[in-house]
Amino acid sequence: MNRLDWNGGALPFAGASLLGPDDFGHHFAGPNGNDFAAMMREVDFLIGKGFPLGLALVIGEIDLSVCRQIKRTAARQADYVNWVVMGPILIAVFRKGLLDELSRAWRMLTLEDSELTAGVAFSDSLRNHEELLAAARIALQRALGKRIDLLVLDPIEAQQAISDHQTAQLMRKHLAAGGGDFEAHFQPQVVIDSGLPVGAEALARWHPDGRPIAPSRFIPIAEDNGLIAEIGEMMLALSARALKVLRRNGIAIPHISVNVSPQQSRQGDFLRTVTQILSSERLSAKDIELEITESLAGSGGTEFLDWLADLSSAGFRIAIDDFGTGTSTLARIHDIPAHKIKLDRAFVTPLPHDEAACTTCRSALDLVHQLGKMSLAEGVEHPAQATYLSTLGCTMGQGYLWARPMPEKDLVAWWSGRTTQ
Repeated sequence: MNRLDWNGGALPFAGASLLGPDDFGHHFAGPNGNDFAAMMREVDFLIGKGFPLGLALVIGEIDLSVCRQIKRTAARQADYVNWVVMGPILIAVFRKGLLDELSRAWRMLTLEDSELTAGVAFSDSLRNHEELLAAARIALQRALGKRIDLLVLDPIEAQQAISDHQTAQLMRKHLAAGGGDFEAHFQPQVVIDSGLPVGAEALARWHPDGRPIAPSRFIPIAEDNGLIAEIGEMMLALSARALKVLRRNGIAIPHISVNVSPQQSRQGDFLRTVTQILSSERLSAKDIELEITESLAGSGGTEFLDWLADLSSAGFRIAIDDFGTGTSTLARIHDIPAHKIKLDRAFVTPLPHDEAACTTCRSALDLVHQLGKMSLAEGVEHPAQATYLSTLGCTMGQGYLWARPMPEKDLVAWWSGRTTQ
């Protein structure tokens, strides 16, 4: 176990004006050791004065002697330090300038029998104790997730953590209200040689209050906050509905591909859920292709393989997405009931001028085809890329060369134009 993770190195702070003893004595005498509300009022006052505070949340078997030991050690350099015990949680407030002293104290404490984990956030860019407390809570969660004793968020990281927290709260609110600000866009998948469409991938889009937030931002936040499974289920429903509408408009689209998150793969009722969604639109399993990332496919155990086998037996087509970004899948690709492999865009982008990328693509596609699986290249943007992929035997492609992701209504016109040429 790593003992410390400073998550960004040195922690300099902008020259905020520090409070003197008169400021403390004039405004308050200091909170009671167990008075959380009083201490938080004090924190808000200090933040308002521009005082660079840090807040630590500590979880473990904590007793008062440990609290006093931390306070005694920290007080050597602190302008202000206090603590409140609430069950297993210790909250400590201190000036950033004592970080080195705190780290020495922490090393000493964690060498003893106490099993303590702490998350620390600093307040330079935060506005009140609620934001500071939320940032410290996030730091603690990350420390627990990394199995380290102490993780510190510097002011920039703390502000980003709060921004992510606020985005997650907004996302949770919108999902609870029915998810009306979420929608599915569809990117066509085509035969490389002819450009004829053979399917489409559903991609989540979110525009709260008309303001679009990039998937590269909200998807990781949804994953970190346990919301991605709910979004994934909504994407399945939107895709099934779109497929039915497209066919009603004369579009002979064979299937729509939908991404499946690791959280969904751990849901015991996933198969029942997706089957019910399709049944409600009078569709069957062959109408939906489930995309599993290579990292998920490569790291899953026996239960995961059984889960994939159940989906395949139920008639669902399985595709491995982002192929080439890891190595764990290569050793077990024989065991995965996937009918299609999607070559990651990272290997497609340098083609055909990068010799290493060409070698990697050739080797990957040779393996895919020897196993009797279909191949699709992601992120194709230039004709030269498509031509080279075709020479390697890659039959399908997806990318800006043919179409950007688009709303359902635009897909009708695009698809009709392609199939009537």
